[in-house]
Amino acid sequence: MSDEPKTWHRGLDEDKPSYVGEMLKTQTNVTAGLAALATAAVAAIPLGLAGAAIPLVLFGAGEAIASMFVPSSQTFRNLIDRRIRAKKRAAFVEHLRKQIERLAMRDDDNWGVYQRMLDRVASIQDLRKHRKDVITERDLERLEDAAMDYLSLWLTQLSISDRLDSLGSKGLNKQHYQTEERLKKNPDDVTLRKAKADLDELVKRAERLARRKTVVDAAMIGLPDAVEEIYTAAITSPTAGDVASRLQEAVDRLHIDAELDSKLDAEMGDIPLRLASRPATATKH
Repeated sequence: MSDEPKTWHRGLDEDKPSYVGEMLKTQTNVTAGLAALATAAVAAIPLGLAGAAIPLVLFGAGEAIASMFVPSSQTFRNLIDRRIRAKKRAAFVEHLRKQIERLAMRDDDNWGVYQRMLDRVASIQDLRKHRKDVITERDLERLEDAAMDYLSLWLTQLSISDRLDSLGSKGLNKQHYQTEERLKKNPDDVTLRKAKADLDELVKRAERLARRKTVVDAAMIGLPDAVEEIYTAAITSPTAGDVASRLQEAVDRLHIDAELDSKLDAEMGDIPLRLASRPATATKH
């Protein structure tokens, strides 16, 4: 399985957290610090400042020693990185939900599909608490990404549909046909030739957009199915080794083309503006 990181947290490697700082903020460390302060306060009553300094010095020494080993621990770093990715994932999911709610109905069936995916992932998370070997932590995180990917696909689908509807309402095909007819009568008209070239490009882009919508539609069916397959493999097989081959195929199906949205924006983002200006140019002849 590919280890290519998800687009939404590729910046994690470029903006690494301070692992020493993260260690200092852990609940265990904070509790130890408070305990040291409380002990110092109690010791100050009979022993004065010298007595109060003892637990604080011991705490500081412990911190210094811990900071030499804990932050460099791969286990600790993986824990912190995963926590940061989870935070970023939650923020991105919230962003996607808000965008989708502006375009989709509250009773859309896709909400139910999304919730079922969340339930399946939660069940596997609970199962892994008792059977660590049922699925690797890496694959579990990919499952957590899957529900987010589904929302991303859904938003892309809604965006494509909206753009296709916009193109249809502006009569792209009709304008293209009319421009061709005018050009037949005036083959040397430079303005019409330019208009037809622009419209040819827009028609091709719209066709590519429609093809991409077909791909997105298929992915929206395949992604929940992949999660179901992984869930079934996890609950019916006793060990990770028994589900390895099934997970290989199913988890790989979770990979979504991360550049889809950017390609769509690059190809179709200027269509409404160009199309809106086209009739005035073409109708002059």
